[in-house]
Amino acid sequence: MDKSNLVSIVVPIYKVEAYLPKCLESILNQNYRNIEVICVNDESPDQSLELLNEYSQKDTRVKVINQKNQGVSAARTRGLKEAKGDWILFVDGDDWIETDTCEKALFIALDQQVDIVIWGYKKEFENRSEQKQLFTESTYFDLKEYNELQRRVLGLYGAELADPAGADSMVTVWGKLYRAELIRDIEFVDLKVIGTAEDALFNLEALGKAKAAYYLNDIFYHYRKNNAVSVTSGYRAELANQWSILFQKMAAFIPNDSNSSIYKSALQNRIALSIVGIGLNECNSKKGIMDKVSFLNDYLSSDSYTEAIAQLQIKYMPLHWKVFFFCCKNKIGLGVYVLIMAIRKIINR
Repeated sequence: MDKSNLVSIVVPIYKVEAYLPKCLESILNQNYRNIEVICVNDESPDQSLELLNEYSQKDTRVKVINQKNQGVSAARTRGLKEAKGDWILFVDGDDWIETDTCEKALFIALDQQVDIVIWGYKKEFENRSEQKQLFTESTYFDLKEYNELQRRVLGLYGAELADPAGADSMVTVWGKLYRAELIRDIEFVDLKVIGTAEDALFNLEALGKAKAAYYLNDIFYHYRKNNAVSVTSGYRAELANQWSILFQKMAAFIPNDSNSSIYKSALQNRIALSIVGIGLNECNSKKGIMDKVSFLNDYLSSDSYTEAIAQLQIKYMPLHWKVFFFCCKNKIGLGVYVLIMAIRKIINR
């Protein structure tokens, strides 16, 4: 393999002091040595900066960039702008990767002549791991005619609805190797605008530019789920309004061609499934039970959600999801709340 290719690994840093050493060790111990590690310290108030400086003194491949606190989107965008590599990899500061990640992903990228390489990951909980494979086998994707991967980022379609929990498995920027020239001019949208899923919009644009991609049926990424200060934890009062903006931005990527109906249906399915995230967020609020149920009823009765849930094909789903979305279709807010609490308990076990 040509080892002249420089791989830039962008790591946003904020309140990850406890996890940062494991993250950086996993990166610096890569079998493929021609890397640079762009660590963007987003004004982290803990000892993360001190740790970064220690690592940069020991290994010149570590580049430390400091910026005023602007959030993960700005940190990733800054890291991307600073990267000098031929290929780009994103790793969050509380996660870690296998030591053969760069070597195997880069080999596939060069051998298959693709713009993006994608792989599976493990969700790492306090006392267990949960493996996530995106497809059943390694697959080459020609994206010039029907961009299946871009559609998958928009949402699930058809039999994919058998696993509603997998709706976001494709959207992350981590777990992927990108050709640098493909993404260098893409910027991440601020989470203050869209709430979550800045990765999804980034990937919709990247995949729209890509001519080919490859899914490598292996596990290289470890996604930590027990970080209490993660941007995905806590209550966000504006989430429903922010997601409305997110869905509008996602709709802009629906092509005007013979496949547009599939893309539209996938996005409608995402909107229908959004009640899970909205419900979990609402459960994190300090409101009383009846106020939470009232909020859920309002969300279920909104025009956009009513349109989306009407076309959701629950026939593909396991029984417990059929019951849940039956309640959604019939606007049974109390039932949705009870089931959301059950989902929350399972997630937090």
